[in-house]
Amino acid sequence: MKNNDSLACRIAEPGSVLVALPGDGAIREFGLFQAPDAILTAYTAAAVEPVFTALEEWLAHGGHAAGFVAYEAAPAFDPAMRVAGSDDFPLVCFGCFRNPPVAVSLPHVNDYGLPEDFIPELDSDQYAAQYAKVLEEIIAGSIYQANLTFRCRTGPELCPERLFLNLWTRQPVPCAAYLNLLPDRKILSLSPELYLESSDGRQIVSAPMKGTAPRAPSAALDRATARGLAGDPKNMAENLMIADMVRNDLGRIALPGSVAVEALFRVETYRTVHQMSSVIRGKLPEALPLFELFRATFPPASITGAPKIAAMEVLAGMERSPRRIYTGAIGCVFPDRRLRFNVAIRTLTCYADRTETGVGGGIVYDSRPEAEWQEALLKCRYATVAMPEFEVFETLGWTAAGGFSQLAEHVERARLSQEYFLRPYRPGSIESALENTLVELNRNPLYRAGACVKFRLRRDGPVEVELTVPRRPDWRETPLRLLLSRHRISATDVFRHHKTTCREIYDSALAAARTAGFHEVIFRNEHDEVTEGAISSLFIRRDGRWRTPRLECGLLSGIWRAQQLAALDAEECILHRDDLLAADEILMGNSLRGAGRAAAVVDEESGLECR
Repeated sequence: MKNNDSLACRIAEPGSVLVALPGDGAIREFGLFQAPDAILTAYTAAAVEPVFTALEEWLAHGGHAAGFVAYEAAPAFDPAMRVAGSDDFPLVCFGCFRNPPVAVSLPHVNDYGLPEDFIPELDSDQYAAQYAKVLEEIIAGSIYQANLTFRCRTGPELCPERLFLNLWTRQPVPCAAYLNLLPDRKILSLSPELYLESSDGRQIVSAPMKGTAPRAPSAALDRATARGLAGDPKNMAENLMIADMVRNDLGRIALPGSVAVEALFRVETYRTVHQMSSVIRGKLPEALPLFELFRATFPPASITGAPKIAAMEVLAGMERSPRRIYTGAIGCVFPDRRLRFNVAIRTLTCYADRTETGVGGGIVYDSRPEAEWQEALLKCRYATVAMPEFEVFETLGWTAAGGFSQLAEHVERARLSQEYFLRPYRPGSIESALENTLVELNRNPLYRAGACVKFRLRRDGPVEVELTVPRRPDWRETPLRLLLSRHRISATDVFRHHKTTCREIYDSALAAARTAGFHEVIFRNEHDEVTEGAISSLFIRRDGRWRTPRLECGLLSGIWRAQQLAALDAEECILHRDDLLAADEILMGNSLRGAGRAAAVVDEESGLECR
């Protein structure tokens, strides 16, 4: 049985809980709890403290516990906190386990379909009306910030276990969890946010998140986006406000003077978004009961507002459905008082007839309703955006006299892409793998005139190298026939900005074009802007000036392209079909084949020759 099938079957067992184990604020390992001796639940605020009391007794006798606390449990810790009316969702649910968890590795699973798009429980106009009410409270001085949320739903999920493993493969977050404690629902959490952690029962750490920016498709644009988030005044102000709230919460139970902000405005990168977080640490005078930790800090500050109680009162009368597990906490606690709980964001609840998640965002005085609405919807993408199997690769030339052509540039581009996709990169690994081919390159007569060298970086980091004879024809000696493709690519498709094996649209179009007697295909994006060839970059000369498409149009930052930008003093701009028609000269090229000039361009849609 495959490892992924084995783990999926194990977490499908009733009573199973998979959680991140306590460490020191970083990923350590995941643990699987199974076969609980008891499952403790509370459906009313009055029943919450007795559940925690029973948990303490269980822990005192050497047991372990893992489970969740729902957002609507808040009044049990402080009656002044208001929440929307709860339903049949437990406020607290913990499995009591005699045995410690078994350490497990989460396997790579990418063969299970994702849910269909989620449908929000309200539309943008209804959200704008709620936003306006929150803003009124902010202007009146009742609150400074509020985290307005709503629920989104889609159809039922056939195999929640495989969905969880698939989602974690796409976004290996440090606070993920899978809960199978309830007979009629499964909870899948892909949370990156740490609520509370203690590695020894005394040190306590929290890492609230506030501030989000979507990933950009290219490495350069993405780095700029992350820098922009790190220096954005609005996000910094919100993050500082939440960090101060967490500092105050921990200060209620920590030793005087021990609470400190360890990291402020830290930007963390995940598959679809950048998140701003801060780290706050304190020291407890003694190991405290779990109920006391929650009484001082729950609900997490990042998902309520400021001041917390006033913001919760505003939200309770406004949000149209209970949050349930969303923005609650999921985690585990050990008999030696080690513990780790997440903030249950990016969390799915799978019922027999539907799948539900929650989204939201913090609103302050200078927020904009449309931007907040779009940011909230963006947060659903963790569960719906597919990621195909692919590998980063580069192709370069080799000759006995010159060695590997432009090796440093190819290695750097591969490194940037591997890191963009949050995959491991080992410095020197590419150079070492290429060096291992030198004996074959120098010995084999096939490569006497040179070789085409392709290296691929596997998902987990190792490098594979493939050698072939040089590509023909050499474009420098060939008048090129070009086909302007009828296919449109997306300017925001990440795979157009990185050299990967995910290039089916390019490969199939190029194969068909070559069969029809063309050398290369030119593509356009959804805005009819010219982008690039299937294997080359494009430059046009018009009125004595060279021009090339902008990277933002959806194209690879080619190595040959970078050289030509400097050599031709070219301008990056938006080009259309008419620019090809009016061009005095069209140049296509890449670092392997060199540059070739177009003799003809045929429009595939009309069948007419453009030039």
